[in-house]
Amino acid sequence: MPNKVILLNDIVGSSRLFAKYNKKYMTLLIEIFNKVTEFAKQCDGLVIKNIGDSFLISFDKMTDALKFVKKMLRYTQVNKLYLSKENNDRIKFRTGIFQGNVYKMSYKLQNKSLIDYFGNVVNTAARLEANVSPHGGFAIGASKKDIPKVMRNITKTFGDKISVEYLVFKENCKKTKNCRSTNDIKGVKNIQAITGKLVPVDKKKSKKKKKI
Repeated sequence: MPNKVILLNDIVGSSRLFAKYNKKYMTLLIEIFNKVTEFAKQCDGLVIKNIGDSFLISFDKMTDALKFVKKMLRYTQVNKLYLSKENNDRIKFRTGIFQGNVYKMSYKLQNKSLIDYFGNVVNTAARLEANVSPHGGFAIGASKKDIPKVMRNITKTFGDKISVEYLVFKENCKKTKNCRSTNDIKGVKNIQAITGKLVPVDKKKSKKKKKI
């Protein structure tokens, strides 16, 4: 079984936006499809499939997955893809990321050779994505021992332009305030998750170092 970083990307409130804006939403969705493909290629990722406006993308390295997240957050949050400024309706993504061994299946569909990934790693990424704030952002799951490494990668990738908090999963959830729990996932223990979202940095309000 190959070891992959699985990323699931989904548009927040897509059903409501489609019902409300219809053709306008579909036009913007085509642009988003192109951007997802472009950003994945730039970050050495592979778009495995899309289900509606949800994408499953695989990477060999967590750092590449984070680079992709950074590009998508900047594209949607910084550029603010409004469908209506008056109603504050705009495109936001929520993303779930998890790494581990996946089951790979190769098959043919409409005379094209395709691959797909299955298993607990994919299911966990989906559950992480579902736990992201409705305002958009990402959740990365990892074992306790790997959380510090993931945190260092986030800091290196985003610098001071990311707001990070923690969600604790599984048995530690009862001891932690404001935490969320995944369903019981076979073969996965002691999972923690880091959540974050892109924030504007106001240099004028940044604190100056005190002289000693």
